Amino acid sequence: MKTDSSEIYKEHILDSYKNPQNRGEFQTEFAYKGINTYCGDEINLFLKIENGKIKEAKFSGTGCVISMVAADFLAEKLKGRTLKEANAVDEKFILKLLNIPISEERINCATLALKSLKEIMKNA
Repeated sequence: MKTDSSEIYKEHILDSYKNPQNRGEFQTEFAYKGINTYCGDEINLFLKIENGKIKEAKFSGTGCVISMVAADFLAEKLKGRTLKEANAVDEKFILKLLNIPISEERINCATLALKSLKEIMKNA
C-alpha cells in the first residue's frame, strides 16, 4: 500500500505530540513563558547555556498539537547550537521543521516557542 507523504508527516506530528522527546523543566536563568492570547496556548522554554552554546533545551506547557510539536521540534534543534545560530532561527525554520501546511490562523501556534526563544535570547 502506497502512503501519501502528507500522511507520513501527519503521523510524525501526532507521534511527537503523544511522545514528546523534549518535554520537561529545569532550573535556569534562561527561561521564558510565551502565551498565545488568541487561543490560550502556553509554552515554557528552558535553555541551559554554557560557553556560548545551548547544552540543553526543554519545554512544558499546554496547547494545541501544533504549538506543542513545534516546541518539541525546536527544543531538539536548539541543542548544540551557538547563541548566534539560535538567534538566526526564524519563522521559516519552524515551518520547515513542522513540514505541514500551516494556515494563517495557526501561525501564532506554530511560532509560540520561537517567540519564547527570542525573549530568552535578549538576555543570553
